[in-house]
Amino acid sequence: MNDSYMGGFSNPLSRGSSLSRERLLVDADRLFSIDWLIRRLLIEIQGSLTPEAIAQHHKLFSTLRQQPDMWFAWQMLRAHHASLTKVEEFKQMFPEGRRLIEALNEEREDTIKKFMRFVPSKRWDSLRDDDRSWREYARLLYPMKDKNALIEQEFFLLVDYICVLTDGLCGRWNQLAPVSEAETLDASTSAPDLDAVQPRAEFKAMLKGSWFDKYCSNKTKYDTNWREKFVEALFKSQYAQAIIESWADRSLVDMFGIIGIMKKEGVFREGVSDLALARSVLACTTIQKKDKTISKYIGDARKHPCYYWVKEYLAGQAVE
Repeated sequence: MNDSYMGGFSNPLSRGSSLSRERLLVDADRLFSIDWLIRRLLIEIQGSLTPEAIAQHHKLFSTLRQQPDMWFAWQMLRAHHASLTKVEEFKQMFPEGRRLIEALNEEREDTIKKFMRFVPSKRWDSLRDDDRSWREYARLLYPMKDKNALIEQEFFLLVDYICVLTDGLCGRWNQLAPVSEAETLDASTSAPDLDAVQPRAEFKAMLKGSWFDKYCSNKTKYDTNWREKFVEALFKSQYAQAIIESWADRSLVDMFGIIGIMKKEGVFREGVSDLALARSVLACTTIQKKDKTISKYIGDARKHPCYYWVKEYLAGQAVE
């Protein structure tokens, strides 16, 4: 295969690029933890599915390909979906036990070397958890698809494979739901349920983090099974829509506010500060928020609309 997948033509993504293979390898855990990007792209696609667009669905894919932002979102999500369906296969590819990390690192390093043959890889570190950076990257990458078929055929698949390997190295594979799980979508899933799937799964994963056990006042009572049932009940309550909306705009004020309520009501040990709790939660997730902002959400728990709902649930009372 040619050493330069870009075929030698002038490429705006290479201008000012300085990302070396060595830096990409050293900083791979951060650069390829793209949960934030997947969420933003899902919101982008969801926003395009207007009644008018759905009515003209036969034109939808053509329209997607004509808009750089939508094209990039579609290609990334298509590659991500392909990876998610193969997570179990990926797990079986690598040995269990102490050699797992070594094997994953070796596979990721080899894949990064292939990725680096694409000139746009040298600007991958320009992506930030905001809507501006990925749109700029998409608009610079977009013209290359007509000059090099490998952009659509390999570039996105390589990126997402690296991201899945990174999830494995960072201990996040169990958060990637296999197709057989109960929350798999089917044709009967209603629109509100569709909106709830991702925020519900993220909140479950958040509450199953090591930080919860570290500060929990009663690990037997508030075990992972209890946390599962708590989140399920919460998303069936009247407060579900507000939680979904704050998840969609990435403020996450409701999820952290609920953690604050749990703290106020004794789920976590006495003496744990809001800031310490915020820092521990952030350390176990890919959420990019300032710890002081999260600490404020936790500290404002009594002002949260669902304070009494959570309080009654924790007291064992039936809550609708």
